[in-house]
Amino acid sequence: MGTGDMDMAYTSLPSFVSVPEDLDVCQTSILQNLDDPSVKSLNGCRVADQLLRLVPNHDAFRTALRALRVWAKHRGVYSNVMGYFGGVNLAILVARVCQLYPNAAPSMLVYSFFQLWDAWQWTTPVMLTPIVDEGHGLRVWDERVNKAERFQLMKIITPAYPAQNSTFNVTNSTLHVLKDEFRAGRETCAKILLGQAKWEALWSPLPFFTMHKHYLQVLVCALNEEDFKKWEGWVHSRIRMLVQGVETCSGGALVAHPYPERKQDPAKDEKLHCIYYLGLGPAPAPAAGAAPPRGTLNLNPAVEQFQMLVTNWV
Repeated sequence: MGTGDMDMAYTSLPSFVSVPEDLDVCQTSILQNLDDPSVKSLNGCRVADQLLRLVPNHDAFRTALRALRVWAKHRGVYSNVMGYFGGVNLAILVARVCQLYPNAAPSMLVYSFFQLWDAWQWTTPVMLTPIVDEGHGLRVWDERVNKAERFQLMKIITPAYPAQNSTFNVTNSTLHVLKDEFRAGRETCAKILLGQAKWEALWSPLPFFTMHKHYLQVLVCALNEEDFKKWEGWVHSRIRMLVQGVETCSGGALVAHPYPERKQDPAKDEKLHCIYYLGLGPAPAPAAGAAPPRGTLNLNPAVEQFQMLVTNWV
């Protein structure tokens, strides 16, 4: 979003003539007669309220979460749409650490955050509270029932009914990046606690443009500002499909490292264009059943498929 822009979630509550000041959005009855978009919109504040009810020490939680948001932004892993963290799933991970260490200082919570999630097996869901289906006919995340949910790579489950996986956008590539950052964060925190580094080291900017030998560049441009704003939002929300295309096209031999921050060409009008970059590198281990790469990998099919996807407005 540009400067001055604001996201505002809106839900119409047909069961209320007016909204009472003491309305408890965590009451499940509030979801009656709501359509799916309204439930999702309302669940933003429902999840936030429920999360705070499940965290023992609010002050320590907020301080640790602020520090880890700075870390995520500086390390290029704060973008839910790209397949990284958004505000909700990062908050759930911090809240789970707070539950495990209710008396810990914020500095120890940050250290424990990296220790826990660096060692975590991501086939196991992260939950703050057991999942309960409260019977209002809304779909609840349950990998025992919904087979497709078993194959989600990262499972961070929202604490409010209807429980959902907040990280369903994560791909093999972005999970690989997140694991690398958890390991690096754990190593940096260990040095900080030993007095060998300062906290600023934890959020040193990611050296993205020196990390990879090859990059893909996605240039987004339009003829006027209004068209560009719509076009850029459309393309941006689908870049993770290009990431998946690279993985599929290479038979699992390559991972694509998408950089959330958009860049610009100084020679072009800054209001009519932007550029996104994906770093390309070898997968950490051959995907199950994938043949080892031979010769030159042709990524044209992935690029062409992505071009077809974004130019299909209907």
